[in-house]
Amino acid sequence: MLTGQFSQVSDETEIAKAKVGLFERHPEMATWPDDHGFVVNKIDITDIFLLDFYGGGATPTPEEYYKVTM
Repeated sequence: MLTGQFSQVSDETEIAKAKVGLFERHPEMATWPDDHGFVVNKIDITDIFLLDFYGGGATPTPEEYYKVTM
């Protein structure tokens, strides 16, 4: 679970980059009509709570979260 402050993205380059990643994962969204009201937002993460199937939850910092490489 991520919590933080959401804000609408206004930079056209950032919007285009975000849509590439979003539509790769959710291709059906690329066909949504313009009047759907879809906008790109970003979150400034302040708190993270991770739950695993076994054991308790973990609370990494946003710095630790962004440091992970896949």
